[in-house]
Amino acid sequence: MNKPDDTDDFKAAAQDALRGQCRAILDEEGLKQSDLARESGVAYGTFTAWMTGNYAGRNDRIAAEVARWLKARIERRAAVAEVPRAPGFLRTPSAEGFLQVLMMAQVLPDISAIVGGAGIGKTMAARHYRETSPNVTLVTANPSTSKANTILGAVAEELRLTERNSTRLYKSIGAKLVDAQALIVVDEAQHLTLGALEQLRALHDIYGVGLAFIGNETVHGLLSGGRNGTEHAQLSSRFGYRVVQRKPRERDIEMLLDAWGVIEAEERKFLGMIGRKPGALRAVTKALRLAGLMAEGRPRDLGHIRAAYERQTRAPETGAEGGKS
Repeated sequence: MNKPDDTDDFKAAAQDALRGQCRAILDEEGLKQSDLARESGVAYGTFTAWMTGNYAGRNDRIAAEVARWLKARIERRAAVAEVPRAPGFLRTPSAEGFLQVLMMAQVLPDISAIVGGAGIGKTMAARHYRETSPNVTLVTANPSTSKANTILGAVAEELRLTERNSTRLYKSIGAKLVDAQALIVVDEAQHLTLGALEQLRALHDIYGVGLAFIGNETVHGLLSGGRNGTEHAQLSSRFGYRVVQRKPRERDIEMLLDAWGVIEAEERKFLGMIGRKPGALRAVTKALRLAGLMAEGRPRDLGHIRAAYERQTRAPETGAEGGKS
């Protein structure tokens, strides 16, 4: 597909060429005109009228908008194509431990927890377990799903339940999962209120549903019973298998670098340093993806990796010429 003409003077032939490019996208990608209108920012009615040559307004102005969108679309896709693909799930020693926690929570069933620092592979392990094990529901908590009814709504959505009444919702989830040796995994569980955690615990107590909470040190506080050890006793006393791990293991980092094809000793040393900092394995992958893009088709080297990491960790500028904004 050729790039659209950059000129703002769109004669009939130039507009026909643009329409042809739009039709090619519709055919090749199976999209609808409403999709293209949404992408381009042109109102649907205007876009469809322009596509058929029946728009009563300034067709050249619509053509200019479409041309700018097509050009940006082509450039974005070219950039994405150059970004190195990250390795998929790796069965690192840490991942094996996380999978064991999830399996125990489902099989027993029990309430388990994975507590750890950012970027050590907790979420990837949970996604892999869901993809490879039956009757596993994975939801990711956030501030908007922190309360009991909202986190239950997120679970129900994953289970494709249509019930919306907060009282009946809990029973609908229980009826769906009882006697199914099911597991509910809640990632980013530090966002949950105590009431939400207790509501999920009730699913375990009444319906025998396995639960696994994944999160940071805040979750660990709940597991320990709160500040005095008894504040959340009803919840903390029910936790069984758990793992608390703040950093990746050395073998985790080595396996990730092997998967990325990093052979050069100095590159491995520098990336190992990144992997031991906050962000851990995720920061390593981000640095390597950006370094590959910065290499612009040439072999990636230590200079690219250093520059990529510096760009990731550089503090944002506070204003022009060093002034505060």
